[in-house]
Amino acid sequence: MTNQQAQIVESNSAKKPSQPLHKQPRRRDLVFHLGKTFQLVKAVLWDNRISILRKGAFVGGLAILLVLLLFPEVLADSATLLTPLFSLVGIEIPVEGSLDWMAFALGSFSLLSLFPKEILGEHYERIFHR
Repeated sequence: MTNQQAQIVESNSAKKPSQPLHKQPRRRDLVFHLGKTFQLVKAVLWDNRISILRKGAFVGGLAILLVLLLFPEVLADSATLLTPLFSLVGIEIPVEGSLDWMAFALGSFSLLSLFPKEILGEHYERIFHR
């Protein structure tokens, strides 16, 4: 091994690993721990490392989802098509309402991907893994 190769090997082994990887939020945790989920959203929205544009996109996306939820005429026809299927099985649930809120929850969790993974993971670990 030449002197130059030895220096390369030493420099590669001396490199420290990059920042520790943080766990990313799991939808299951976000659904079953709503209080902590609200704390996570609050922490991310108040974090100064995140640009106002990303925060605005998140809040705007939530607003759009709420408008679609509160004015269900747009999506009501597609949800009512599923009602007879549930009646055949013997399940009597208000399909329209549950589907709307489920879509809102999944959409809002997906909006969390607007934030940088490192910062979101840092807050997630701090709040959910105390």
